[in-house]
Amino acid sequence: MCNKIRKVIYICVIAFAFMVLFKGRAYAGSCTISVSPKNVKPGESFTVSINPGSLRGFNGTIELESGNATPNDDNPKVAYLKGAEAMGETNRTSRSFKATSDGECKIKVDLVEEQVDGTVEKGNYTEAVTVKTPEPPPQNTNPEPKPENTNTQPKPENTNTQPKPENTNTNPPVNNTTPKNNTVANNTVEPTVVNPEFKAVNEKVYAVNSCNVRSSCSTATNNNKIGSLEKDELVIRTGVSSEWSRIVFNGKVAYVASKLLTTTPPDDEENTVEENTVENEISNELDTIKSEVGVLPEVGNNVSVQLFFVTTMISISIISSFIYLKIKEK
Repeated sequence: MCNKIRKVIYICVIAFAFMVLFKGRAYAGSCTISVSPKNVKPGESFTVSINPGSLRGFNGTIELESGNATPNDDNPKVAYLKGAEAMGETNRTSRSFKATSDGECKIKVDLVEEQVDGTVEKGNYTEAVTVKTPEPPPQNTNPEPKPENTNTQPKPENTNTQPKPENTNTNPPVNNTTPKNNTVANNTVEPTVVNPEFKAVNEKVYAVNSCNVRSSCSTATNNNKIGSLEKDELVIRTGVSSEWSRIVFNGKVAYVASKLLTTTPPDDEENTVEENTVENEISNELDTIKSEVGVLPEVGNNVSVQLFFVTTMISISIISSFIYLKIKEK
């Protein structure tokens, strides 16, 4: 009787142990944690994901255990319910982080898991990510020297001492050389022209004769010729040096040899100036007479008035002639 009882007890204990083991094995690995990628550099991101497997649902948190990474969001909570998508719900089963410095980054996952049969268990998981800055490629600090040429054998001397055959061709050589004077004019390089320093002036000048207007102070070439001046043509001179004058030509700066320009105006312009001077002096003299005599009276039938007018006009004519002759004498 006692042996039967003992056997029953043993069977119950063994059955209970099998149930516990079966239960643990049935749900073992139903929830798995993965990290991608497992190896990162500082500044790169990685993601911790939860695969629910055969779980009905879970909720919990994903947090860091080390300080060499930062989360990319402020929400550590995760949750999952089987069939939530069909009901319009959203499952959150992952969280991403960004590595900040070298070392091993540990992530802690705490979950409350609900099995298919309604059993609720706690699951604590830990994962790690390796953060490492890549090393620069090694530099070759000890370069191998190039092998020296150890072949020191002397070069064989030419032992052929036979004399060279003499040239029996007595014809004179043909001169095929090309004369040096046959050069291409287009390939000649013109010298660089450096303009002299000019003293700033602002005056009228006239061309002594017809002359060339140039863009630089040089007569060695005609490539700098930009125009010409006719005799007695007027231009404005803005600068003068020992040999050249700087002028304004068609609104641009140009240069003419100073010996080809003069400040003396032509004869026509002198006569015009003199005539204008005579007219101005006559006009001034008339103004003086009017100021001394007063306003001239109107010429009417009065004899005294007519005599006054004739006398005044004769006086003006005599004075004007005298002034004109004095100007001519000058």
